Amino acid sequence: MASLTAPPSLRNPTNPFSASADSQTRTAAEQALVQALTFTTPPLKLYTRASPSFPSLCRLFNAQLTPSPLLIARPQTTAQTSAVLLAARATATPLAVRAGGHDVWGRAAGMPDGLTLDLRELDGITLSADQKSAAVGGGVTSRHLVAFLEGHGLATAAGAEGGVGWTGWALWGGYGPAAAFTGLGVDVMLGATVVLGDGRVVEAEGDSELLWGVRGAGPALGVVVETRVRVVPMGRILAGFVRFAWGEVEGVLMGLQEVLDRGVPEAFCVQVRARLTAGEPDLGVSFCWPDGDFVEGRRWLEVVRGLGTVVSDNVAETTFSAFQAFLSVPAPQVNVVSRGPAISRFTPAAVAAIKDGVDRIPPTRPYLFFAHIAHGKAVQPNPGSCFATRKPHILFHVSAMNKHEPEMMGEAIEWADGFVDGLKATGEVLPPVYAAFMGNDEAVDESYGENWERLKALRREVDGGGC
Repeated sequence: MASLTAPPSLRNPTNPFSASADSQTRTAAEQALVQALTFTTPPLKLYTRASPSFPSLCRLFNAQLTPSPLLIARPQTTAQTSAVLLAARATATPLAVRAGGHDVWGRAAGMPDGLTLDLRELDGITLSADQKSAAVGGGVTSRHLVAFLEGHGLATAAGAEGGVGWTGWALWGGYGPAAAFTGLGVDVMLGATVVLGDGRVVEAEGDSELLWGVRGAGPALGVVVETRVRVVPMGRILAGFVRFAWGEVEGVLMGLQEVLDRGVPEAFCVQVRARLTAGEPDLGVSFCWPDGDFVEGRRWLEVVRGLGTVVSDNVAETTFSAFQAFLSVPAPQVNVVSRGPAISRFTPAAVAAIKDGVDRIPPTRPYLFFAHIAHGKAVQPNPGSCFATRKPHILFHVSAMNKHEPEMMGEAIEWADGFVDGLKATGEVLPPVYAAFMGNDEAVDESYGENWERLKALRREVDGGGC
């Protein structure tokens, strides 16, 4: 059987380009960068601030971020990507890399005097002839990868938000609604093509130190233009939300912890969500059973339903792509602030703090949290990865967002910080576990534990020129 590639319908839009319209320079710094990159073959798409496409290419998921770099380079080949890194190094220009653009802290935004490397046209997907692995371009979105593999009865690790760039999501760790069954994003990576800071193109594979670092800290080591990922058979799944009466939040969450303590199969994939619905607190448990044995899956679904008084339940046979679409934020851009604390388990003190935090959500605000319940394959030790948190834990994605009221983000920050502070007051919050959810005010070394010094040494080795 021959290898298969993703069709145009599962690719990102190709942005139009005209050198005369899009690469006009107004400053000496712009001119130096454009001149350094003019001679690539084929011609590299370069968008200066004068380009009609510049505002749309700068747009990120978090509307609070309004980047305006000197230049946006949109490569279509690995060689072009290498040329961009060489130019950034030669001109001492700060470099940022983006794909889906969902980092809410703006680390993909670029600096005002910097160069943004936009990978969205490096988005090919190729399924191997034996259908055991896939080559995934650095700009591929999660929804496109999920849909392509699903069309062949296959799946790999993927997150809840379909618009997120799959590679960036996976390189930092990669939590998702089926992670207990598939493993984290770092766990399915078989290899990667990396462009280093000095422009060298290298293959991270086997038991190499570079692949160890890429699996958990890849964006800090170079530009990953392609990954090779393990894929597995997956057909229809059993998935949806079971919503419970908010007045029973303590019993539901402590009951869920008891279920986890007794032991659950890897296919028992659950997350917890809390928000306001019609102005009232609302507790939901996301249930995902990706194993094809629906008889066993429905037995475990009844265990979840038995945790409390069920208000509504939409769990049904579906596909992972449909479930991901249901979980995804429908708006392409929102004002948002995010936090990512973690605890080892639900305890009475932690649950009381969670309840207090949700009770403090201002009426009409779409603030919420998702709690990733990490167990099964998501916490199996992986010595081939620098990702350090490999014990059962609960990772919160605290998200305070609104679509049309940026002036209210002070209130959003106050609520999100208050939620985290309430958890911290219990003394049960773990050191930071997930760099992708960490703010710029947190110490990244804590999330890597004993791997930190080894990771720093690798960074010194590969980051030629400090690009």
